[in-house]
Amino acid sequence: MNGWIRLHRSLLENEVWRTDRTAWHVFEGLLLLADYKTGSWTGGRKALAELLDINESTLRHSLERLQKYNMVTRNVTIKFTEYRICNWHKYQQTETRNVTIKRPLYKEIKNNINKNIKNTPHDNELQAQKKDVRGEYSPALEKMREKWGKKSSNRNGG
Repeated sequence: MNGWIRLHRSLLENEVWRTDRTAWHVFEGLLLLADYKTGSWTGGRKALAELLDINESTLRHSLERLQKYNMVTRNVTIKFTEYRICNWHKYQQTETRNVTIKRPLYKEIKNNINKNIKNTPHDNELQAQKKDVRGEYSPALEKMREKWGKKSSNRNGG
């Protein structure tokens, strides 16, 4: 067997959990043995007692208490007993969420990046740097050349 089970926090308010550790141990065993779809386990009382390492009469009394608290039902036949966890689907259902995630297109991402760049406080400096890269005249480039002692050449003919 593999997989997992859920224990709902409302079980903290359960009388069996608070007062009857033996019955709780039996309930946990049945939770772990139960079929994940139906919430039932089919087997004999002797096999269950052996598996849980408790006396058969202790198991029988614990199962009676679990039935009293509407936690487990039993369907007894000559050959075996079917133990069914009450409210199995309420506590063990998997949450399915139909969430559609809209992924932005490449163009939308590019436009958002460009908008963010244009709206920065250093927009003028960025524009000047863009012109410098393209080889156009810019005041920023002129200041840099003056600072480093190089003559500026106006490529626009001036």
